[in-house]
Amino acid sequence: MRKTTRTRRSRSHRRSACAVLVAGLLLLAPAASAGDPARSIEEVKLGTLFHNIEALEPIQAGALTVVPLRARTLTDPIRVKGHPTFLEATLVDATPARPVLRLENPKDRPVLVAAGRVAHTGTADLILAHDVVVPAKGTSLARALPGSFERGATAPGDTLTWYPRWAPPSLREAIVSDATSYDVKTFLSLFHEVVAHEGAGLPTLREVISSSFAKYLDAEVAQIMHKPAFRADDVIGFVSGIYGRPVALQLFGSPELHRKQASKLLESHGIYAAAMTARAEALGIPIHTGAKAKAMLAETTRDLLATLRFKSRIEGQIDGIHAIRGPGVVGNSVWYSDRPVHIVIYPHDPYEKVLFSRIFEAPAPKPEPAEAKPTPAAAGGS
Repeated sequence: MRKTTRTRRSRSHRRSACAVLVAGLLLLAPAASAGDPARSIEEVKLGTLFHNIEALEPIQAGALTVVPLRARTLTDPIRVKGHPTFLEATLVDATPARPVLRLENPKDRPVLVAAGRVAHTGTADLILAHDVVVPAKGTSLARALPGSFERGATAPGDTLTWYPRWAPPSLREAIVSDATSYDVKTFLSLFHEVVAHEGAGLPTLREVISSSFAKYLDAEVAQIMHKPAFRADDVIGFVSGIYGRPVALQLFGSPELHRKQASKLLESHGIYAAAMTARAEALGIPIHTGAKAKAMLAETTRDLLATLRFKSRIEGQIDGIHAIRGPGVVGNSVWYSDRPVHIVIYPHDPYEKVLFSRIFEAPAPKPEPAEAKPTPAAAGGS
């Protein structure tokens, strides 16, 4: 009888200890206010992650502004490499609307291949449609989008080469929102008009991202990459902005991964910045530089982090990618060994969206003055 009593007490103590541990873990997550519905485990998981993130002072160079994001606590950062150029990429499904690549990693560390990377066969360009972590000495499949048209065909077994520049953020955002080949074609046709591309047919994506427009921010990116605050050992991401308007939040599983990916991600903003610069003035839309731009992006970053801590959630998984949704934000994340490797968030900013959609449009013609209509009194006489 005594043994049974001691066993019950032991079980009771273990249950109490577990309850205390769970309570302690929940304290790490932002608490819901009174009257709010209970937060899901997905919300708690995301909230806890971003509760550990602190925004530093903005850094500006020309049109580009970044807010470095540091981890308050950084223990056992994930060991994933960020340079996938040695990966062998082979086309396994050449269906035009949904090509699929097989990525093979010969190294002894897993490798992150980020969405927006461009691979080509010489006759066609393909854009990686989602982040993928290729395991050490292993293979992974990845969906892609066609990035060129009327330039030849691809076939299963074709080997692809990685292009050094990445697709612009506007196109990557479309990919996050389930883009199709139509979105790519529309982007290329619009860009075709902006740069007055010579020759017949649409340019390939490589021609677009190697143009002088795409290289617009290279000097500014180099300045930011050399800033000690951006390369600090506890910085694992950033929020980027053009003229103070947010482009994206990027967060990585380690400072090393952040440093490896940041320069290419920021370089890809060049098309966006150049198009804004070329068209905003003609359309009469104000753009901000200097202290104003820094203050705008700092305020946006504070609001964005608050949204991610308290009001956003991780949704279903497709191809190893977890969608992130919240008020005014859309994004996704890739995880490895139950830890985040890369999180990208695109904030919805009405001003920025209107500006970006209009930089590819000609100014609207002025309406003809309407003819004056006679009033009832004038029509009836005196």
